[in-house]
Amino acid sequence: MKTLRYKISIESDIKRSLKNFKKDIHNILSNPKSWKVNFVQNDTNFDLEITLASAKNIKTYCGFSGLSCADPTNNKVWINNSRWTNGAKPSKLSLKNYRIYLINHEVGHLLGFGHAVPKKNRRVPVMNQHTLGLKGGNPWMWPLPSEQKKLKQML
Repeated sequence: MKTLRYKISIESDIKRSLKNFKKDIHNILSNPKSWKVNFVQNDTNFDLEITLASAKNIKTYCGFSGLSCADPTNNKVWINNSRWTNGAKPSKLSLKNYRIYLINHEVGHLLGFGHAVPKKNRRVPVMNQHTLGLKGGNPWMWPLPSEQKKLKQML
């Protein structure tokens, strides 16, 4: 199993507990339903960084606002604070499940995945942009077995 070390940060203008954010991310990435990768938190020697950021700064980093984003070139994920706080109604997920989806989706980009298209009346792949809607699929926040299988082939 591949090991990836990650760092968690929060932009200074966001008033949220870093300890709680780290705990949330750890619980998502270490869950057996998440990507089959051994994620280890390490703030000094890391392979990827996950940062809670404002929509304004995400627009600067990624060129658009309203969504979270990943930069595979720099192994960096920016999580939109507004989405982390409020979720997204088109996803049809509870806030807790939306957060699970959000981390799995953006980390999935760093693992080499692009966006996926959902199939009607089936669980939506985590690499679908749930924030923008499900196109007739059923909401789901974890990588599907097909996504897990593809990752295993990629590693």
